[in-house]
Amino acid sequence: MEVFGTWRRLGLPEKDQNDTPFTQSIIDRWTSFVRTHNPNPDPEYLRIRGYTNTTAEIEASGVWGPVDAADPMMRYLQWPSRQQPLGRDGECTALGLSVDYYLQ
Repeated sequence: MEVFGTWRRLGLPEKDQNDTPFTQSIIDRWTSFVRTHNPNPDPEYLRIRGYTNTTAEIEASGVWGPVDAADPMMRYLQWPSRQQPLGRDGECTALGLSVDYYLQ
């Protein structure tokens, strides 16, 4: 529901104070990717439009790095978001698959 901000249109209440800024950040990243093939919105674009929640999130969590099969990263879409090496938290173990499975 966060990807398109539909929770608000459906009349659902916020779960907490982070729902709106998280939804804004996800929408800004998706639309940036659609426009530019880069999920990192242009900081000037955000500033001009007054998108302070997304600006603060990117400043806190960093920009998304490019995909690199030699150094795979996992991006956690949550509030706050983070990026870290794939497998550090046991994602592959939990699924019963090795990191090599995802790199084929």
